[in-house]
Amino acid sequence: MEPTPPSSHEKQHYPGQEKAVDAISPRCASLAAQVKYITFYLNLSDRYMFTNDDFRVDWGEVWRTTRKVTPEEWDALRAELKATYQHLQQRMSTIEVWDNNRPLGPDRTLSLPFG
Repeated sequence: MEPTPPSSHEKQHYPGQEKAVDAISPRCASLAAQVKYITFYLNLSDRYMFTNDDFRVDWGEVWRTTRKVTPEEWDALRAELKATYQHLQQRMSTIEVWDNNRPLGPDRTLSLPFG
């Protein structure tokens, strides 16, 4: 017998969801902070590769500010990570040549240590 899928009104439960919303300890980041940091990094990668912005990065903000989240915030973080990943993947798929001379943004070049 096939399991009945949840109705659109039911909240879907994911394995480990309870652990994701809580900080593991006062000195460790929660899984939610890890997910938020990956999203931050993907957005930063997108900005670096496709713009000519001059910007500074606060690498520690996510770790300092993301502790315990609600189940609703956890769902939003997961959805944002998925959308950010798909957006960057789509943009990167438009790059036809990946080599040492490929421009990044209008005035940048990528120097790879190999090739």
